[in-house]
Amino acid sequence: MSLDPYHFTLILVALITGIISPICVQLFKYSIFNKSKSKKCDVTANLKNEDLINHKLIHIRESLKTDRVWIWEFHNGGHTFSGKSLQKFSQTYEVVSKGISKEATSTQNLPTSLFSTFFNFVAEEGIVSVCNVDEEDTSLVNSLKSFLDSRGVKSFAAAVIKNIEGNTIGILGLDFVTHKDIFREDEIASIKFDANNLAGYLENSIK
Repeated sequence: MSLDPYHFTLILVALITGIISPICVQLFKYSIFNKSKSKKCDVTANLKNEDLINHKLIHIRESLKTDRVWIWEFHNGGHTFSGKSLQKFSQTYEVVSKGISKEATSTQNLPTSLFSTFFNFVAEEGIVSVCNVDEEDTSLVNSLKSFLDSRGVKSFAAAVIKNIEGNTIGILGLDFVTHKDIFREDEIASIKFDANNLAGYLENSIK
């Protein structure tokens, strides 16, 4: 029995649909599964990386006996109405000793212009340290005085964090809150080393 073109087309379409549709469904499921698995792996790897960063900050705090260790990271804050690029920074990591307040939640999306003196000084020097916030009368301390007082800081050190291309991506900071202290020369060298070491970990973090 011969089929007319119309019925032949219907049968052909049915066969193609019956074969291709299940294959398409399986390919779709496979694609979604792999994307989900890849995303899960990325999140897991990122969490492990952030855990490593926090452990490094804990080690710094314990070895130098500071009260608070933190990282500020720079990021794009959008643009002003005039079209000027608005740069901001946020405190993305923080570890504190027992009884010391955490300040990360109050240090988010702040304009870098509010701390331009501090950032320029750290960028030029690579690291700064202040042994007595109340007694030092310098442009650096004066530009930060109210901010440091709000965080209870009596002494502090801060080092620039640069990526492999030499671009500044953040600041590593150490605060003394319960007492004042002086950073020795070997401790300054140690902080610089830690800041350089943290750069790679920060670049591996997915924000």
